[in-house]
Amino acid sequence: MAYIFIFLVGCFIFILIARRVRPAPEIIWENEPLICISLGNLLDNERIYFGKNEIFICEGSEIKARHPLQDLIYLSRTMMALFGTHV
Repeated sequence: MAYIFIFLVGCFIFILIARRVRPAPEIIWENEPLICISLGNLLDNERIYFGKNEIFICEGSEIKARHPLQDLIYLSRTMMALFGTHV
């Protein structure tokens, strides 16, 4: 019974790691390819991309938000949030 539990935990960890390091989709904004500067989250596919003068937040290959670099003061990303607590 313990071997099955260890096997299932190992499979779960492997799936989380494989999901996190999967290749980022290529995104082109105004004829310029964006550079992915983050790994995928454990539970979703949100990544941060860098353009010429902007930071883009993308979900898969869809751009959710973009922010000019001159307006940014602080940039932070959490791996996951459980019950309002960021990990």
